[in-house]
Amino acid sequence: MKAFIAACGFFCGAATAIAQEKPAQKSPAERFVESLQAQTGGDTAVRDEILRKWGATPRPDEAEFLTEALASLHAEFRAALDARDRDDHRECAETAGRLSEAEDPYLAAAATVLHVKALLDAGDAAAALKTVEALAGDRRERIGQYSYGLAEFDFCHAAALLENLQYDAASRKLVQFLTVHPDAPVRLTQSARQMLAELEARTPGQIGEVSDLMSFAAGRLKHRDTGEQVQSRQQRAIDLLDQMIEEAEERERNQQNQPDDGSQGGSPRQNPSQPQSPMPQSQLPPDGAVREHLSVRDINPGEAWGALPPAEREKVLQALRDSFPPRYRKLVEQYYEQLAREPK
Repeated sequence: MKAFIAACGFFCGAATAIAQEKPAQKSPAERFVESLQAQTGGDTAVRDEILRKWGATPRPDEAEFLTEALASLHAEFRAALDARDRDDHRECAETAGRLSEAEDPYLAAAATVLHVKALLDAGDAAAALKTVEALAGDRRERIGQYSYGLAEFDFCHAAALLENLQYDAASRKLVQFLTVHPDAPVRLTQSARQMLAELEARTPGQIGEVSDLMSFAAGRLKHRDTGEQVQSRQQRAIDLLDQMIEEAEERERNQQNQPDDGSQGGSPRQNPSQPQSPMPQSQLPPDGAVREHLSVRDINPGEAWGALPPAEREKVLQALRDSFPPRYRKLVEQYYEQLAREPK
């Protein structure tokens, strides 16, 4: 990972140098205006107003101008933007998805980027990743040719990989994003560097991975996805929980069985002939009970959780409360409760 990040700085400089050698090309907004000037028919009043704004002094921000011009020309694109502004990400995604197939290349490019962003905002990273990966090659290049959204699109690709727990691929895509788009908006470059730092600090097999796996599964279940990938990641989360709870039980048994000879500042060891007070009982269920309740073997984990009597369910939750940091306790509880509510 560190090598990737170090290489990023080198290639960013190289990419900038190469770009400086290329002859200046017309921007998407400039080419859009030229195509608009060449049109005949249609709503001439709207077209004239767009051209008037383009000719104003000072010239408007090109990316904002192009977005507003497309919204003026296409009511459905305006509707998608309005849905985004009121946080109706699902409607925005559906509308923008239809427009991404439009014949107008400027409209199609802008709608494609909006579609992917809306899918991520709606929590459907799997659909976002599928959409992005279907737009490889020429279709991706058309986004750069006809819009200002290529940096956003590539960032969304990396974010979708990360949301789908494809950590190595996400790292490579983030480095590629920073290399190809050194002048991307600060909000994107800062987020990309933060993601890379978190990926570099990630420790597989720990509670953070359990959190990621649970969040992924819960998100997919929300979208009625119960496929093999979801099930395998549920199982991975449960296996890790099994392991961590077993380790917690083992530590507790060792602490209970360890004699106290006073060397650590405790009370002196009692004389064997004197009666000893009973050893306090573990707060965990009997050995193996938690693993039995949490493990999935032949049935859906939601079915197992929902079938537990209330008293047994509380034992499992109490074990989770005692075994995990406060940050993750509610997450674990909500995960299993959601599984029980999902249709079988």
